Amino acid sequence: MFAVDHIILLSAVLAILGVLASKLSPRFGVPVLVLFLGVGMLAGEDGIGRILFDNVDVAHSIGTFALILILFDGGLQTVELSMPTIVTTDLRLNEPRYAKLPNIMKAKKKPLEVIAVADTGVDVSSGLSVVEVNEPPEREAGVIVGNVAELVDKLRNEAKVL
Repeated sequence: MFAVDHIILLSAVLAILGVLASKLSPRFGVPVLVLFLGVGMLAGEDGIGRILFDNVDVAHSIGTFALILILFDGGLQTVELSMPTIVTTDLRLNEPRYAKLPNIMKAKKKPLEVIAVADTGVDVSSGLSVVEVNEPPEREAGVIVGNVAELVDKLRNEAKVL
């Protein structure tokens, strides 16, 4: 019974450390997964916790619990940004699915129903109008300088960038 109490206490401490790690990750700019790995390394047999993971089932259960915490935490985080904002994605985010030949042949046999846009009740008018279109102003001709000293002089006196 004493060992079970220790396991429950240890699980609760690891869960609390996991929640704290998920709350501290934005402050340090470190992903939650890295902090979870750090907590796991500290709790492991070479760390402060000295927990032996010689039981595969227990290690699997703890890993599953940690993964649940990571996924749960990821769903709760909301980022508030000021406008304008640019949001980008990774190239490997959307892997294409390739259709198999039997499915292509089945799709060819299915009837294709054509519906007019007017029958759907959707307004497809643009709502945008072009106000004005202007060409950019012409650039002045460039100047060819003879040496570096002349270039530095023009940058200092005329352009005032140095």
